[in-house]
Amino acid sequence: MIRLDGVTKTYGGFGLAVDLELETEITAVIGPSGSGKSTLLEIISGFETPDSGAVFLNGRPLDGVSPEQRHIGMVFQRPTLFPHLSVRENIEYGATISDDEIRELCELLEIDELFEAKRSPETLSGGEKRRVSVARAIVTDPDALLLDEPTTGLDEPIRRRLKYELRRVLADLDIPCIYVTHDQNEASVVADSVVVMRDGTVLQQGSYQEMLESPRNEFVADFVGIENLIRGEIRELDSGRTVVDTGVAWVEPESTVLDAVAGSNSAVCIGILPESVTITQNTSVDGGRHTQTHPHRPEDMAINSINCTVERVIAERGSKTVFLDCGLPETFKAVVDTSVTVNQGDDVAVEFDGSDVVVVSR
Repeated sequence: MIRLDGVTKTYGGFGLAVDLELETEITAVIGPSGSGKSTLLEIISGFETPDSGAVFLNGRPLDGVSPEQRHIGMVFQRPTLFPHLSVRENIEYGATISDDEIRELCELLEIDELFEAKRSPETLSGGEKRRVSVARAIVTDPDALLLDEPTTGLDEPIRRRLKYELRRVLADLDIPCIYVTHDQNEASVVADSVVVMRDGTVLQQGSYQEMLESPRNEFVADFVGIENLIRGEIRELDSGRTVVDTGVAWVEPESTVLDAVAGSNSAVCIGILPESVTITQNTSVDGGRHTQTHPHRPEDMAINSINCTVERVIAERGSKTVFLDCGLPETFKAVVDTSVTVNQGDDVAVEFDGSDVVVVSR
């Protein structure tokens, strides 16, 4: 376990202030550039000294312990291999596990041919260097492993393969692994839990699914991929239903979602994942946009529908991202299957279940 108690670090205009506890699992630390992700790793690894607070590894205080004595593996953004040593010599340097275990690790990381051929690091591609760096950190049998954006700068096919390889390898280590990334999709693939940071502080910690279902604020919601964030006010209708008035539509979440929010007329922000949105034909009589669209309830499930106009469509691998003008301050997004026929200028309706609506405090 890694524990940070009241850790602070200030330099220039930046300040880090963190209390954090990380179990024996893969934890992704995500956030924008300058949020403190790399500084957090540097403090844990011993390359930076906190201004105050304490760092513990498996109950052992690390105050005053040098980086090489902490028994923590570190994989930097830029691979740091010994240029005068072969791939094999780089990996075996400082190794404490058996030769068979080293070969098995190289096979998992798909670098076994590089290992056996005794290639020079200078002949390796960027992705190969990253995998060799990961292997070299793991063979020392560390008590914890820190990875600082290990896929940054790689070509997309290599990056996509590497994140799955890393998930497979790291999941078997049974030690705390901290995986810093700015990519929420990569975090969702590699990690068991997620820490979201901004401006040197931890905004939320939990599983990626928890972040999607109960983001603590608008920033967290947006950063984990809930791009459709709409501000509104809670209204209690004469029918007894409770809705969120967005100004152009009434959106009805599941009733339990609103339980923790203050009463009528409270300002809230709702969020809907683009992947949870379906696009259907606009069935309004006049073909225009409803300024107040009322949800209907088949089998007690609120189905929200808003009429809108397609602004543009971008085809991506296996899907289409549709940008829509729904009369809201921000463009609404839907991610649909490539089989869905939709074109710029179409009048359509977007639909989403009440169960897919999250309510975020403002």
